[in-house]
Amino acid sequence: MGREIRIALIMGGGVSLGTFSGGALAEVVRLLARTGATREDGEKIEPKIDVMAGASAGSLTLAILFAELLRGGNPQAIRDSMSAAWVDGVGVDYLEDPDKQLLPEDLENHQTPSLVSDRPIRRLAKRYLPEAGVDASHASRLLADEVYVSFSVANLNGVDVRAPWQVIRRRTPDAPDHPAYRDALVTTFHDDRARFVYRRSANQGGIDPASQATRLRARGDPSAWAKFRDAAIASGAFPFAFAPVALERKKEEYGPVWPQTLADAGITTFPFTYMDGGSFRNEPLKEGIELAKLRDREGEDAFERVFIFIDPNVSGSHAVRALSFTDPLALRTDYAQDGKPEKQELARRGYADKLVAFAGRYLPVVAGQAAFRDWIKAEKTNSRVEWNEELERVLCQMLKALTPSTQSANALQNLLHAMYATKLLHRTRRRPRGREIASVIENDRAQLRESLPAGELPQDPTARNAVLDVLLALRNVAGLRNKRKLNLVAITPYATRTDPLPLAGNFFANFGGFFKRDWREHDFRIGGLAAWEVLTADIGSANPLVTGVKAPFTDPPRLAGDAGYAGVESSVRDLFEEKLHDHIENIASALEVPDVIDDIVASKVIGGIIKGLHAPHTVVRHILVRLSSRGLNKRYELRPNKTGFRAEPTTDEKGNLVIETVVSVHYDKEAPPRRRYWFEGPHVHNKAGKPTLRLARDILLELDQDVQDFTLEEGAKSWYEAADTRRFLPIRWNGKKSEDPVVVDTRALKDVF
Repeated sequence: MGREIRIALIMGGGVSLGTFSGGALAEVVRLLARTGATREDGEKIEPKIDVMAGASAGSLTLAILFAELLRGGNPQAIRDSMSAAWVDGVGVDYLEDPDKQLLPEDLENHQTPSLVSDRPIRRLAKRYLPEAGVDASHASRLLADEVYVSFSVANLNGVDVRAPWQVIRRRTPDAPDHPAYRDALVTTFHDDRARFVYRRSANQGGIDPASQATRLRARGDPSAWAKFRDAAIASGAFPFAFAPVALERKKEEYGPVWPQTLADAGITTFPFTYMDGGSFRNEPLKEGIELAKLRDREGEDAFERVFIFIDPNVSGSHAVRALSFTDPLALRTDYAQDGKPEKQELARRGYADKLVAFAGRYLPVVAGQAAFRDWIKAEKTNSRVEWNEELERVLCQMLKALTPSTQSANALQNLLHAMYATKLLHRTRRRPRGREIASVIENDRAQLRESLPAGELPQDPTARNAVLDVLLALRNVAGLRNKRKLNLVAITPYATRTDPLPLAGNFFANFGGFFKRDWREHDFRIGGLAAWEVLTADIGSANPLVTGVKAPFTDPPRLAGDAGYAGVESSVRDLFEEKLHDHIENIASALEVPDVIDDIVASKVIGGIIKGLHAPHTVVRHILVRLSSRGLNKRYELRPNKTGFRAEPTTDEKGNLVIETVVSVHYDKEAPPRRRYWFEGPHVHNKAGKPTLRLARDILLELDQDVQDFTLEEGAKSWYEAADTRRFLPIRWNGKKSEDPVVVDTRALKDVF
C-alpha cells in the first residue's frame, strides 16, 4: 500500500464543451488507476476519489463517473462511456435520430419553457443512472468507501435567510413584538446545492444529518437514485435553452434555513424548481472544500488531499481598453454563407446602439467576476495557513516556559467560549447551548494537540490547555479553524501552454460543439491531452502527481477544417435556422407582436444571430481613420473594395472637410501564429501584400494617377494592440510618412466579443 491520496474532483460547466471535461475526466481516471503509480521521487501513491462537486454540464459528467466507478468500470470502459455520452449521445447534427436530436421535433407539442429538447439528456441520464441503482459488488478500487457528491443548482423559488444575531423588537402599544418587526436582516438566496453521500458499509437511506446529504445506496433505493439523476440534470439546465427541473427536497436538507412559511404549515417536503447551477457557481471549489472537511476527520499525516479542477471555460484575458459604447461610429457587416464579409457600411451610433454595446460588455463583466473567486481565496488561505503554522511554533516555544494565572486562564476560556458561540450561531442559525460549545472546543483542542510535534506543549495540564486555547483563539481570529493547506490542480485549455489548446465548440455561448460530431470528438481528445499534460507536469512547487505514463495518443488532435458556423453542414444549418425562426416568431407572438410583422421580426433577429456566428473565435478592434486636407474637396473619395461603400467628404465639428472610414483588426486566438491577426474594412485593399487605403479623385474614371495610397504600417498585431491603448497608429502615404496636405487621424473605435 502506498500513501493515500484523497482526490476531490471539481468540475465546471461548458455546455457542449462538456466533451472537453469528459475527455479530461476519463484521462484522470486512466492515470490514477495505474497499479503501483509512483511520483517522481519514487513514492508509491494510493489514490482514492472521495469528493465530487459539479456545476452545469460538469454535474452530469461526474454523476456518470460515479455510477461507472461503482459498477467497477475500468479506465477504457469509463472513456467509452464518456465518449458515448458527450461525443455520440447528443447534438443538433442527428437529423434522423430523435433520441439524440436537441432541437424539438414539433413545437406545437413542445410545452417546456426551453429552446431545445431535454429528451437526449434524460435518455443518457436514464441509461447511466437507472433508478434501480447499480451492482457495486465489484466497485473500482479508485472509489473510496465513503464518497460525497454535490451538484450546484440555482433555486428559482428562493430560500429566505435570516440573521438571528440581530433582532429588533418594537415595544409600543401599537406594535407589541409583532413578527414583522423581529428580523432586522432578511434576504433571499438562490445559490443552492444538492448533496449525496455513499458509504460502502452502510445500508441506510434518508438524510445524513451531519452533511445534509441524501444517503445513496447502490441498490434498493429508487427514489434516491431518481433524485440523484434529476439533480444532475437540473444542475446543467442552461437558462432558456433547457427546461428547469423540479426536485422534491426535505426539511433535513436545509436545516435551520428551511422556509418558515413551510415550517409553520407543517410541510417537511417541497418541490423546489431549479436551473443551471453555473449561473452562480460555475467553479464549485468552495463546496468541494466543505465536503472534504466532512471526510478528512483523521490527522493530517494519515493522507494527502488533492483538489483536481476541470474547466474548459478558461480562455485567458478578456480585459479591454477600448469600449464600444463610447464611440460615435459603428461598422455593420453582412456575411456570406462561407463566413466571409459580403457587405459593409458605416453608420452613426445613436443611444440605442450604444446601449446594446454597453449590454454586450456588461454581461461578460458580470459573468467573469464569478470565475476563480474561490481559487483566489484558496491561494490566500494557503499563505495564511503557512504563516499561522510558523507563528504557532514560535508561540509554543515562548509560552512553554510560562505558567498562566488562574484568572488569565479563565479569561482566555471565556473569550474562546464567546468566539465559538458566535461561530456556531452563524453556522446553525440558532443559539448554541453551553455544553455544545464546550464539546466543540474540547474536540478542537484534541485535534490541535495531535497535530503539533511531540514536546512542543507544556507538561502541566493547565499550562498545556492555556497554550492550546491561545492557538485556537488565533486560528479563529484569523479564520483558519479546521483549515489546512490546499493542493490545487487545474486542468484547462491554458493549463500548461502559453497558447491555449484549441477547442472547436467554444462559440455560440459554447453550444458550437453540438453542430458537428467531429468537433465534439476533437474537444474530447483535447481534454484528455490537457489532463495528461497537467498531471504529469510539475505543479507549482510540487512534483507531478503521476509519472511514467505515456500520453493518450501520439499526435495532438487536429481539425480537418476551421471550426465555426461556416463549417456546419448545410442541412444541419437549415434545420437549426428553421427551428430558431419558429422559436423567435412564437416568442414575438407571446409578446403580443402583431402577426403581420412577427415573421419579419424573427427574420431580422436571426440575421443578427447568424452574423455573430460567423466569426466565433475572433476578437475585433475597429479603428477610426479620418483623412483631412486643405486641398480636399468634394471630388475626393476613398476607393471601396468589393464589400465596401462610397466614402465621401463630410464636414467635421470645426467645419473642415474630412473623409472617415473604419479599419477592423481581427485577432483569432485559435489560429496559427502567422494567421492570428489581419486587417479588414470596406476600404482596405491588398497592394503587393500590404494593406492599403486608396484616396482617389474622379473615382468613376479609375485613373491611377489620381490615386494616393496610404499603407497601414507595422502590421495588424501592432494596430490591434494600439487600439487598446488609444495611441495613434502609423500610416505611410505614397512611400512617405503621412503629412500635409493630407492629415491622418487614427483612434480606437470599437471592440466586439
